[in-house]
Amino acid sequence: MFIKHITCKVKKEKKDVFSNGQAKWGYLKGLEGFVGQIGGWSDKQENTAYIFSLWQDKKDYLHFMKNEHDKVAFLTGQEGSISSIHIELFEEKFGICEGNINDFINGNYIRFANCDVRENRMAHFEEMQIKVWNKNMAQEEGMLGGYFAKNTLSKRYLVLTGWIDKKAHTKYLRLINESDVNADVSTMYGDQFLVEKSWLFMK
Repeated sequence: MFIKHITCKVKKEKKDVFSNGQAKWGYLKGLEGFVGQIGGWSDKQENTAYIFSLWQDKKDYLHFMKNEHDKVAFLTGQEGSISSIHIELFEEKFGICEGNINDFINGNYIRFANCDVRENRMAHFEEMQIKVWNKNMAQEEGMLGGYFAKNTLSKRYLVLTGWIDKKAHTKYLRLINESDVNADVSTMYGDQFLVEKSWLFMK
């Protein structure tokens, strides 16, 4: 899986314009290699939208960017509603809790963590994801699966998980001490959002 993480700072007075435009990205469903797209408004940052676009591989994503992206972006009419945009690309290393794309993308609540990992701790960080996080999250009621991925250009990792609701996702945070994650990472930022159903598309 190839994952595009998009962060948009949206003008307060243009949130409806942005949201209506985001609902027009359904065009992606007809494209080769497209898997799904999901997004919503940040729980932590006002007027911030997160979108995760999932592709079968990097080749399909790059083909879309070269041949289709600008045309679709123009048709959405979102350009004037965005004050800034940040994009990161990740390649999946393994799935979380053996959830499938249908379970993950049809959940109501998404949590992600961006972790900058110290180079000498990368192997440990990945090992703990398998032995501690995946093992324990699989037993959490309301866990729908997700993806563990690495930035294609840096030592940053993405942990992306889907949950039935906001309450269900808070229980797993107790694993932070058990995994010794604070020794692995130099910086970590996490956020979550309620899924905007009109922004949700699957192949």
